Amino acid sequence: MSKSKLPTLEVSGFDFDHIPIEAWKFLIDHCGVKELSISKTTIDIAAPNHSDLCNIVALYLVDVGLTEMPCLSNLTSLEWLCLKDNQIGYVNLQSYFDAETGNGTMPKLKYLDLSRNPVSKIDARIKEVFTSKPLIILSEEVMVDLSLPLSDVKHELKDADIELVEPDLVSQMDWMPVTD
Repeated sequence: MSKSKLPTLEVSGFDFDHIPIEAWKFLIDHCGVKELSISKTTIDIAAPNHSDLCNIVALYLVDVGLTEMPCLSNLTSLEWLCLKDNQIGYVNLQSYFDAETGNGTMPKLKYLDLSRNPVSKIDARIKEVFTSKPLIILSEEVMVDLSLPLSDVKHELKDADIELVEPDLVSQMDWMPVTD
């Protein structure tokens, strides 16, 4: 018996007490779901990073109340990430590095949609994280191609009133013990 195909799973307007990861995993494993779209609902920011969702190639988190970049380091197959209609002001990519290797964790990403977010700052390590050099969609009019030289990327971001910022070393060292 062949598997049923259900390429896209869309969830919109629900109030979840918990995210049904096991049900989504079943649909991914047995029904061929490759795209997960969650919109107009509040979600646990950590839920989409569950290792059982690692085969998703497209993730849409639209109007779900995000105020920061979600950690999605387990989603290594991701090609399309849509985070539009949220409240992300700073694209902080600290959680997108593998702690052991120091490499970026999204090697296949082709598109990052941040449209309709109040983005004013982007982590300067963006080309290190997204090594596939995706297209970043900032609005219907502004798209930045990360395959361009960094100087061109900076110029395009500056034209869109977005600053490329170096990571804050102090916040990265918060975990270090204080010694006298």
